Amino acid sequence: MQNQPGSQTVATLIELAIAAEQASQELYVRLTQKYSYLPQIADFWQKMSLDENAHARSLEKIRDSLTTEQLQAPVDPVVLEQAKRNARLSVEDKLNSISTLEDAYQLAHELEHSEINTVFEFITAEFISLDVQREFVAAQLKKHVARLGEFPEAYRFFDNPSG
Repeated sequence: MQNQPGSQTVATLIELAIAAEQASQELYVRLTQKYSYLPQIADFWQKMSLDENAHARSLEKIRDSLTTEQLQAPVDPVVLEQAKRNARLSVEDKLNSISTLEDAYQLAHELEHSEINTVFEFITAEFISLDVQREFVAAQLKKHVARLGEFPEAYRFFDNPSG
């Protein structure tokens, strides 16, 4: 199947969503490295990274389970536009906006409550056929967002401009 860059298909939507999840994963990998001198924090970022990787793999499995006809079907242009914005996530720009650990935490909070998860939920709701699987993926996403609450409280207002 050939997916044209400007196409408004399910395949394009899923590819954009995978790209956004991979960018989020890269951001968390880089935060793991940036805060490696704080083991609890590095572990937190690592878990977030692993979750993003799982999201990308879930989307790949959904894509691979669809027929050519399903992949070539038109998709809601509003959702597609959200996915396009998500796929343009600049890891470098986001990292450059971080001066403190609190900035990093706030960025993660914004990211996890962004359109990235909205698109992910849309895809799983539309293209996973079994209710059990759909519930599993939804639970996976909820657990990931809830992980923000696991951020070590002792570091929530840690201010280290060089960190």
